[in-house]
This record gives sequence, structure tokens and C-alpha cells, in this order.
Amino acid sequence: MKKSMRLIVAAALPVVVSLFVFASCGGAPLHDSEVRFTALPLPAQEFIAAHYDLELIISIKGGFDYEVTIQDGTEIEFTRSGRLTKVDADQHPLPEGIIAILPATLLGYLADKFPNEQIKSIEVERTGYVIEMSVFDEDLLFNKDGGFVGLG
Repeated sequence: MKKSMRLIVAAALPVVVSLFVFASCGGAPLHDSEVRFTALPLPAQEFIAAHYDLELIISIKGGFDYEVTIQDGTEIEFTRSGRLTKVDADQHPLPEGIIAILPATLLGYLADKFPNEQIKSIEVERTGYVIEMSVFDEDLLFNKDGGFVGLG
């Protein structure tokens, strides 16, 4: 009897601990928790400070990764280590300083093919970049060196 009781307790313990942790977090997933600017990894803090007025930040959610929302609707995403993964300016063009992080080859392609459009979203992936323009409806895919790969 004692052995079966120990087995029941051993099996139930992880469930009880999980419920306690979930309840102590307010039931919210860890990546949706509000965090302070200073809780962001240093590369994320430096990126935001270089391109945006810190007083215009309306929310910072963090945990597994981070999402920062700026007053104009811009959303910026970073990995847990602070590596930029996405900047989406919604209906606004991205600041020139952010566009400058892109490879020259990619910028040349965009200037040639889309001279009257502005970049409104950049996704930085391990294999390259996904660019969304202000009017053109399809995502533009580029490799790490900035070479055009196709439409997405």
C-alpha cells in the first residue's frame, strides 16, 4: 500500500507543481508577460534606443522571446538573446536607420524594382530576409547576402 501511495504522489507531483506555477503567473503564458525595458537583452535595448524615443513604447512583452510595441503601431520582435527577428511598422515606412541594417545588394534590388515604395516590414530569418513593401502585396524573400530569392 505504501509503495502504491508513493507512486501516486510521484505521478501527481509534477501536475501539482505545474498548476501552482501556472496560477502564480496569473494563468498567462510566460511569453506574454509585461516586462520593463531594462529586462530586455542589451542588444534589444540598444536597437530600440537607437531608432525610437523610449517614451513612445506602449508595451513590452517577454519571456521566451520579446515583443515591443511603439505608439505608432510598430511592433519589434527579438529572440531571448536580443537578436532582432522582426520590425513591422504597420502602415508606416520604417526609419532609415533600420533600413540601413539590410545588405546593400537587397537595398539596390528594392531601389531598382520598387523605386516608389517604402519598406514597412523586415523579418530577419536564419536564411535571409522577408521584406514587405508599402503597396506591393507579396512578401519579397532574400538570402543572407541580400540576393533576391522569390516571392512568399
